[in-house]
Amino acid sequence: MSAPSLALERRALGPTPLVVLHEPSLPLVRLAIAFRGGAWRDPAGRAGRTRLLGELTLRGTLGRDRRAFHQALEQMGSVLGVSCAGEALVVRAVCHTRHLPRTLELLGEALATPALDAEEHAALRDELIAGLAAERDDDEAVAELFLRRALYGEHPLSRPPHGDVAGVTAVTVDELVAH
Repeated sequence: MSAPSLALERRALGPTPLVVLHEPSLPLVRLAIAFRGGAWRDPAGRAGRTRLLGELTLRGTLGRDRRAFHQALEQMGSVLGVSCAGEALVVRAVCHTRHLPRTLELLGEALATPALDAEEHAALRDELIAGLAAERDDDEAVAELFLRRALYGEHPLSRPPHGDVAGVTAVTVDELVAH
């Protein structure tokens, strides 16, 4: 049995590079959209703002609350997620090829008209704070924090991309809407 052939293609989508890796034996599409900036653009005292905004964006739109939005994704078996790095906020999607157009519609709806709901913000903030508190017991997470500080000093890249308790606590929903 031979290995499936992979085709790598590079294109330009306006000013954004697009890289397509085609694997014809799998009926899945995985995509990632990276927004430049990431956590290093979080203001001092607001570490976690970019992550909060990214995750809150996928918690409902102006046309659908969180439940309806995720139900539409689940009916297709599609998944959307977000991750925040120092240099970029990355939105990811995985879906069956036949559901790509509808998944992209929902992704576009989330990016263009996020609800940024105050109740969702409060719930997400509490979830993130609990996760950040748990990371204090994770040796790898603590080591990464100290490594960032050693490498970057006072530069914004020294801040943890996922935020810190004080920063996440300080960010308001109004600030996210303005941002």
